[in-house]
Amino acid sequence: MAERSGLVARRTVARVARFFVLGAALWFAERAYTRATEPRPTLEVVVRPGSSPSDREARVREAVLVEEGLALDWARTDAVIRARLAANLRFTRGEAVVQQGQGATARAEEDALVDAALALGMARTDVVVRRRLVERAERLLEGGARRAPVSDAQLLAFRDAHAEAFRAPGRVRFTEVFVARQAHPSDFESAVGAMRARVVEAALAPEAARALSEPLLVSVGTRWVSADELERRYGPGFGAAALASPVGRWAGPHRSTYGAHFVFVHERSEGRPLGVAEARTRLLGAYHDAQARRVLARHLEALRGRYDLRFVEGDVPDPSVEDGP
Repeated sequence: MAERSGLVARRTVARVARFFVLGAALWFAERAYTRATEPRPTLEVVVRPGSSPSDREARVREAVLVEEGLALDWARTDAVIRARLAANLRFTRGEAVVQQGQGATARAEEDALVDAALALGMARTDVVVRRRLVERAERLLEGGARRAPVSDAQLLAFRDAHAEAFRAPGRVRFTEVFVARQAHPSDFESAVGAMRARVVEAALAPEAARALSEPLLVSVGTRWVSADELERRYGPGFGAAALASPVGRWAGPHRSTYGAHFVFVHERSEGRPLGVAEARTRLLGAYHDAQARRVLARHLEALRGRYDLRFVEGDVPDPSVEDGP
């Protein structure tokens, strides 16, 4: 029975996976059919003068996806792109940009505006339209990788392959005695030395030593804290120094943004790999992101191989700036 259940589960996963990649498969099938009788097109890619290889690669990626989206007629079938092109053409003509009406007449009017905008090449130059084409193409080419089912075994393997990203940090619990730099503007080092003699050299008990500490608003008390939190509160280097301090005796002085600290570490826990259960959300997100990047890169490589690329130096619009109406 268990073997049969496992077989059913594997078949279900396979069917779901095939469903998720169907969109990309249809894309390639349709484009392969339309290209069967077409000559290999030349794709002009505009790049900034002196652009880096990564910048050029990003421009190639965008240009390919824009062309593919236009070839699939998204400029006429995507409501967002249609509205943008129609509004752009009206703006260019000096006409008022109005809310598009409903019905066959309004649709025919928008069709005419979109056709005219496409004839003027607006779909290739408008930042918003290009971004919409690229985003839609990326979603389709990812083939549902962000939604594909993932087993615990896959998440565990992914965690092990990225161990540093999915690791519970080491933590420490300590008592501190603080010497404030601001309270000793002219004799700070002497004050630190005196406190060292009273606390460290005398091996004072933590309970007694706590009364000697000068006020510190950012003190973490005696709760468990990680090195990252200590770095944020006390400044660079303090977290590493605190976690490296021996357990059961005084260490320091450890310097911080505010002054000097003597620490008595009560307990320390070493870092450990996060379990799948406690990090499932993070693991799923990172796993799906990685799978999506891998699938998208593979499809993009296949698509760009179908073009002859020609690089032209020129102004590249900032995608964060929206021109037009």
